[in-house]
Amino acid sequence: MAVSQMKKFQLSGYASLKEKVIETLINLGCVHISDDARKEFIESGISKQDVVSQISTSSFSSIPIASLEEGLSQLEYIINFTANYSEKAKGLANLLSPERITLSPEQIEKIRQNTDVSQIYSRCLDLENKMIGLQLEMSKKQDLLDELSPWQNFDAALKDLQNTAMTTSQLVIAKKELLPQIQEEINKAAEGFELRIISENRNTAYLFLLMLRDDASKVLAILNQHGCKSVRIEGIVDRPTKAMRQIQSELSLIDEEKIEIRKACFDLAKDDRDNALVLYDLTFEDIQKRQVEDKFAHTRCVFFINGWIRTRDEIIVRRELGKISPELEITTLPSEKDEQPPIALENNSYVSPFEFITTLYGRPNYREFDPTPFLAPFFVIFFGCCITDAGYGMILTVISLFLLKRFKPTGGGARLIRIILWSGISTIIIGALTGGWFGIDTAVLPQLFQKMIVINPIVNPLDMLKLALGLGIIQIFTGIIIKACANIRDRRFIDALLDQVLWIIMLVFLLPMGYSFILGGKVLPEIAAAASKGASITAIALILTQGRANKGVFGKLFGGIISLYNVVGYFGDVLSYARLLALGLATSAIAMTINGVAKMATEIPYLGYALALLILIGGHTFNIVINTLGGFVHSSRLQFLEYFSKFFEGGGQEFKPFEKRNRYIAINMGQ
Repeated sequence: MAVSQMKKFQLSGYASLKEKVIETLINLGCVHISDDARKEFIESGISKQDVVSQISTSSFSSIPIASLEEGLSQLEYIINFTANYSEKAKGLANLLSPERITLSPEQIEKIRQNTDVSQIYSRCLDLENKMIGLQLEMSKKQDLLDELSPWQNFDAALKDLQNTAMTTSQLVIAKKELLPQIQEEINKAAEGFELRIISENRNTAYLFLLMLRDDASKVLAILNQHGCKSVRIEGIVDRPTKAMRQIQSELSLIDEEKIEIRKACFDLAKDDRDNALVLYDLTFEDIQKRQVEDKFAHTRCVFFINGWIRTRDEIIVRRELGKISPELEITTLPSEKDEQPPIALENNSYVSPFEFITTLYGRPNYREFDPTPFLAPFFVIFFGCCITDAGYGMILTVISLFLLKRFKPTGGGARLIRIILWSGISTIIIGALTGGWFGIDTAVLPQLFQKMIVINPIVNPLDMLKLALGLGIIQIFTGIIIKACANIRDRRFIDALLDQVLWIIMLVFLLPMGYSFILGGKVLPEIAAAASKGASITAIALILTQGRANKGVFGKLFGGIISLYNVVGYFGDVLSYARLLALGLATSAIAMTINGVAKMATEIPYLGYALALLILIGGHTFNIVINTLGGFVHSSRLQFLEYFSKFFEGGGQEFKPFEKRNRYIAINMGQ
C-alpha cells in the first residue's frame, strides 16, 4: 500500500527493430515513455549532428498522423451517430460498463482490410442531412399549418384577396376586448366597409376586413392605433381548409420518408457500427504508436528511448524484449534524488477504490507516502456521520451491490460505486448507534434498535459534537504523525522532533483548555494547571526552534513567535469537523419532516394514504440523494483541507504506461 518503486528505463537498438519494439511495448503495457530521449541520447556521447528527427521504418509511419486523426474523427462521428439507432449502445449498463466486442486477431485484421470508413462516414452524413432536411421542412409546414388554423372558416381562396379599382381587403388579427371600439371608430371614419369575424379565442379575434380604397389609409391608421396586425400568408392561394388538407398530406409523406430513413439508420448501425468500434480502437492504437515513435531519438542506424518502469515489471520487460533480438541494449537505473519519477499507486482491493478521492486532489510525489490507506477509514466514518441513518445506509449498500453485480462496471465508475458501498456500510453502523432509521422517532423503534443507540444527536447534540471534534483531533494528530514518520524515514530526525513531536505535545496540553472553553466541559483544576504550565513551556520551546531556518537571531526568534499563530489554525481545523454534526442533524431533521408531512396527508379522504406513500418515497429519495452528495463533498473536503495540509505535498506526475487503451475491443487469443 504505497507508491510503486520505479526504475529509469533506457532502450537502444538498430532502426530495423523499431517496429517490433513498439509492438512489444504496447502489448506489455509496462513502460512509461518520456519525452527527453534526444537530450539523453546526446548526453550519452552521441554527436548532435548525428541525431535525426525520425526514420520511417515502421508500417504505421507510412500514414501521416493527420490522416489517422481525421479517420479517428470520422469513426467517432459514426459511433455517435449510430448510437442513436443501436439497442446495445443505450441504457445504464452501457454507461457503467461500455460495450466490448470479443474478436480474434484474425477477425480484427479482416475488419481492418474489408471496411471502408469513408463510405460509412459519407452514408451517415447523407442520412443525417436528409433527416435534418426533413425535420426543417416538417417544422416549416407545421408552422404554416398553425398559421392557417385560425382562418380555416374563411370560405374564399386567399388568392382572391386582391385590390380592385374600388375596394381593398385585409386579414387582420386584433385584441378581442378592443373589437367593439375598433368597429365603432371604423364606422365613423369609413363610408362603407365589411368586418367579419372568422374565428376567435380567449384573447384574440381573427377578422376579414373589406373597405373602399379611399378609406384604406384612415382604417389602417385606426387598426395600427389599436395594435392590430395585418396578415399575409405567403405561398397559399387556395381556401385555408383546402391548403391545410394539402399540408397535412405532405406531412404524412414526410413522416413516411422519415420512417424509411430511420430504418436505413438502424440497418446501418446493425451492419457497420461494430466495425466502426473495432476500427476506432485500431486507429487510436496507430496514433499512439506514431506519438510514441516521435519520442524516439534516432541516428541513421539506431534508435534510443528513455522512460520509467515499475521495479516489479523489470523481469518481464527484459524477457519479452529479449525475444526480439539479443542486439537490443536494455538499461535500468534507480532514480536519482533530484528526479521525480511518475507515480503509480499500489493498494489492495479494499483501499484502491479510494485512490479516486486521492487523485481528485493530486498524486503524491515520489518521496512521500501514498495518503490513500490513511484517508479511507476516515472518509467512510465521516460519510456515515454526515448521513446518520441506518435505513439510508442499507439502501446505498443494496444499490451499490446491485450495480456491481448486475452491470460489472469498470474504471472510475466502479471505484466510485465501491466507495459508496463502503460508505453505506459505515452509515448503517453509525446510523444504528445514533438511532437513525428513516427519521422514525426513537421512542417507537423496536427494543433491539433502541438498545443499539449510544448517542442520540437529536436529543443530545452536544455529545455528537464532542464525537465529531474528537474524530477531527484524531485525524489531525494522524496527519502530523504521518509527516513525522516521513521525516524519520528520510533521516530528518531533528525536523520530526521539533516540527511534529513538539507540536503534538503542545496540542495535547491545549486540549483541556479547548474542552473547557469551547465545549463547556469540566476539567479538574490539577489537570488544567498542569496543561497550562506544559503549554507555556512548549510555547517557549516552539519560539526557540520554529524559526531555525531563518537568518540571524532576530529572524529566528521572530519566526518562532509567528509560528505560534498555527495554534489558531489547528483550532480552526478542529472546529471544521463540526460540519459532521450539522449534516447529520440536517439529514435526520429532513427525514422526520417528511414523515410528519406524510402522516398529515393520511388524513385527506380517499387519496390520503396514496399521497402519503408518494411523499415518503419522493421525500426520502430526495433526502438520500442530496445528503449522499453532501456527505461525499464534505467528507472529501475534510481530507483535502484539514488532513492533507498536515503531511501531503503532492505534485506527482501520473504513471502512464504505453499500452493498448481499447474502449471497445476485447481480443480473444484463444480463437
